[in-house]
Amino acid sequence: LYIVTFSGGWYVYRYSRQGQNLGRVNTPFQVNGVAYSAEMELMFFMNSQDNMNIHVYEFNGEGSLGGRVGIISNYRQLFNNWWSRSMCWVDKHPDGQLWVNTQASGGGGQGNTVHQILIDTDDWSAALRVQNFDTYVGVNGQPWDGIAHDGYNLWTSSYASEEIRIYDDGVFEKNWISYDPTEGELQGGEDMDVTVTLDASGLHGGRYEAELRISSPDPDFSAFTVPVTLDVTAAADIAVRWLDQYGYPDVVDWNAQEAYGDQVFSGLSYELVVTVENSGVLPLDVDEISSDLEIFSVDPAVIEALDPGEEVDIVVTLEADEAGDYDAVLRFVSNSEANPVVEAALHADVLAPPTIQLDPESVETTLNFCDKEDYTVTVSNAGGADLIWETDIDVTGEPERDAGARTLRSTKRAVGPRRDEPGDLIAEFVGPNQQNIYCSPVGWDPDDEVMFFTKYNNSQISVWRHDNYEDFEQVRQFGTPNPMDGGWYEGLLYICTLNNTQVLRRFDVEGNQVGEIGMGFPVYGVAFDSEEGLMFARNQNAGGAIQVYEMDGNDRGGQIGTINNWSQFNGNNVNVYSVEWVPAHPDGQLWMVNNGTHNIYEIAVDTDEWQATGAVQNFPADITQPWDAIAHDGENMWVGGWGAANIRIYDDGVAEMRWIAVDPREGITEPDGSTEVTLTLDAGNLAAGDYSADLHFISNDPESGDVILNVTLHILELRDIVLTPDPLDFGEVFIDESTDLPINVANAGNADLTVSEMAVEGDWFSVDFPGEFALEPGDDLDVMLTFAPEEGGLFEGTLSVTSDATGEDVVTVDLIGRSRERMPNIYVEPVSLDFGDVFVGAAEDLIFSIGNDGDGPLRVTDIGVEGDYLSVDFEGEFTVDPGESHDVTATFAPEATGEVNGLITIVSLYEEQEDEYYVEAFGVGIEPPEIMVAPTDVAVSLEYGESEDHVLEIINQGESDLVWDSELDITQQPGRDRRVARQSRRVRRAGPARGRPGPTINVPSEIVQLAVKNGNATAAETAEWDLYVAEIERDAGQPRRDRRGAADDYGYEWRDNEEDDGPDYEWIDITQGQGQRLNAWDDWNSGVLELGWDFPWYDQQYDAIRVC
Repeated sequence: LYIVTFSGGWYVYRYSRQGQNLGRVNTPFQVNGVAYSAEMELMFFMNSQDNMNIHVYEFNGEGSLGGRVGIISNYRQLFNNWWSRSMCWVDKHPDGQLWVNTQASGGGGQGNTVHQILIDTDDWSAALRVQNFDTYVGVNGQPWDGIAHDGYNLWTSSYASEEIRIYDDGVFEKNWISYDPTEGELQGGEDMDVTVTLDASGLHGGRYEAELRISSPDPDFSAFTVPVTLDVTAAADIAVRWLDQYGYPDVVDWNAQEAYGDQVFSGLSYELVVTVENSGVLPLDVDEISSDLEIFSVDPAVIEALDPGEEVDIVVTLEADEAGDYDAVLRFVSNSEANPVVEAALHADVLAPPTIQLDPESVETTLNFCDKEDYTVTVSNAGGADLIWETDIDVTGEPERDAGARTLRSTKRAVGPRRDEPGDLIAEFVGPNQQNIYCSPVGWDPDDEVMFFTKYNNSQISVWRHDNYEDFEQVRQFGTPNPMDGGWYEGLLYICTLNNTQVLRRFDVEGNQVGEIGMGFPVYGVAFDSEEGLMFARNQNAGGAIQVYEMDGNDRGGQIGTINNWSQFNGNNVNVYSVEWVPAHPDGQLWMVNNGTHNIYEIAVDTDEWQATGAVQNFPADITQPWDAIAHDGENMWVGGWGAANIRIYDDGVAEMRWIAVDPREGITEPDGSTEVTLTLDAGNLAAGDYSADLHFISNDPESGDVILNVTLHILELRDIVLTPDPLDFGEVFIDESTDLPINVANAGNADLTVSEMAVEGDWFSVDFPGEFALEPGDDLDVMLTFAPEEGGLFEGTLSVTSDATGEDVVTVDLIGRSRERMPNIYVEPVSLDFGDVFVGAAEDLIFSIGNDGDGPLRVTDIGVEGDYLSVDFEGEFTVDPGESHDVTATFAPEATGEVNGLITIVSLYEEQEDEYYVEAFGVGIEPPEIMVAPTDVAVSLEYGESEDHVLEIINQGESDLVWDSELDITQQPGRDRRVARQSRRVRRAGPARGRPGPTINVPSEIVQLAVKNGNATAAETAEWDLYVAEIERDAGQPRRDRRGAADDYGYEWRDNEEDDGPDYEWIDITQGQGQRLNAWDDWNSGVLELGWDFPWYDQQYDAIRVC
């Protein structure tokens, strides 16, 4: 095996059959292609430094080149000088030994073509291009894509394809000698037979000679040569063949013919082709071609002077009048000496044909708007074979798509099930999607009712079904590299890929790849119109233009248009790589995504000019990437995509008009049997008028292969008025105030509706009737009603609406309203006050709030106090408005020791009726401590270097614990500037040591804190917060110990603003839009906050903090 490297070295590699590297064959130039002639023992090298000219060298097979015998320099002229980097030499093709691969049309973006070239081996020049044919019809074929010959056929591959393809080279190779086995191993004393086969088929007359050499690596064994001589007498010979699918070579079987569906019927004629070839070297005469049964006839029956290598097609016709199992022999009598008579077996199992009958033969009915009816159509088979049938609906007549000539659904209609708004989420499921992978729905198979999904990240396509948008399940999964958008058309799935964007891969419903379509441009999005047989392919090289093609079966046909202006109706985002086309949406067939707005867009397209004419609608669908594809299932839009971890199905907001349906759509009916088919006619959401369709039953009945059942539906006009809500409940309205509510008047019918009058009955209700108005189908209007009570109670009324609605001139809606006076509602927080321990002669203040969470003003006329030494700062009557509160300070100032239990009574007045609310108060009066220090001063004289200790005795002469601390203030020392005044520190007390805990400060909940911070706190929440702040402030005013600390190992110390040398306290209010709101809560961490400047902290520089 001789191998050229991709880099094109000055050598080729040699390998044994077992893959052992045998070293290099060095060349005097850089090599890009290699071939070998075993008969001539010549090696052919493409010289990349010499215009790809082919240099021919003698070669002995031992790893070194002999002399150069020629240069083939003109072969590229035979195919427009296209480049090639691969070739093979076939000795058995004397009429064209050289085979060369090129790109199709010689350029990028194309497939591959092979060329057979006749080489004159005398002067080593290319004489003729014998033939050429395409070996790959996709894109991205390369000049170095390899070719090789196996003695009979040509093997090819392509850079752009996963397949190895084997082609008939169109040349009859004459292999007159062969032998078997070709190698072996013998023990001492053993022998082995080698069979030499000589075949004169297809050979010209004359002598053929060969030498069979038997060699061995035994150094004592010299090669042994067996001369072989074959003398051939020229003759004609006959070869008869037919297609494998007809049963070749055993029988010509009419029941194996796919076109006849494995069924052959009496009374009809069926043709098959049998080919006669002259495989000899003299002209062939076939004197007789005949069958031993008259039901088989042939044309022609005689062949005269058929040249060697030529062939003739014989049409064999079967025509049986009666059913039966027929076997016959087809005889060929010719001048072939080797095969003067050739026979071929014929077989046909002929059945009596099926006969289709329909009952009834037509259906005509009248339905009211939104009604639905089922009709039974019986398919009978009066024949003798299975009746295989399928249906097709051809709508032949319809009025406008709805009464308003619009296809957008009305969400106000109440007849039948209410349709969802465009963009409403119908269903969602996890399915094949995961967050941050490219997973999208790309194609809906309406026959199997399954959706195909592509998953780019793991190169998978999965197939899912559902039961009325529930119970989603995966049916199957298969692989293909990097799939993206796609579409379903006529039984095949077409897929765009990222690794080969100029190709559409095709798959059947089972996941089998069935070839590719070369597009010639990068396809970033594809869709199909199965009704009109069209393909829509977005061309990335043409600014995202959508090119429109007719389909030719499952292949691309000719281009008929280009939609190049769609992006202006898609939020001006041209960089989206998916396309969906919904032919059931004639007012907006094209659907595109926009990852910038995260929406799906419906766009109207003029299919005469192939231009986008306007945006119909759009709605959010969580589109996050330009690759997020969408697919329509005939009713709703499916979405997946990169950003979401699920599959979502949205209502498209369009009323797909399907007034006729059949179930089942296909079947097999046995002889003398029948099948019932349900024909459903649905007048839902349709305009009044006449609808007609032809229901085709297409079958294998040879006499009536397409039977038409005419269907006519008359839909009556319906003016249907719907009033919502019903009843209309105004809720509670205060006396002498009013509330307005709308009543929605909708036309849920299919004809124009006129409302002539609207009136109300009932106290305090009124309607703002705008005067007579008309509503088109699907339209609605809000009319305002008012409830304005002047007295309290429950009131009921009726709204009457007069219109020309079908069957109901007047419709009514119940009206309900309740009314009362505005009333206050008092609350007090807290409901008890605990002053704790307070020194006799001192005073302690606590605040309670009187709030009003009612809807009327609260009058507080008196606040009374019961209990010694308790008082409140009530200065006279005050009013608390709804949602407000009023703070009251209560004071406990004991003049003697002991516990005090008191009661604060709050008196409010509403409509001359007093109401009382109580707050409990508790406190304990205790004697204060009394401090004495002895001695009262210290005066000492010391020599330099001396020190003394002096004891100060601190004495508590009172009855309560004395809590003390100290500070030292140096007022004079040598060297100190006495002119600089120094303020002495205050000695702070920590308050009395109490025998029981003082009042607890209740911290508001996290919900209250966030509500206050966000400015949406209720009155009660605000009162709770204000009380908490007051308690904090009051507690902050109590005596404290010093707020400072000693220096640590780095010299850092802490002190607060209440120290004389502490920092200045400054509060900046950022609740009005300044700064950055953190919304802190308990056990919370802000994360890193960038300050914008550096500061030192423990020998490090920092520019950010965290708030915890």
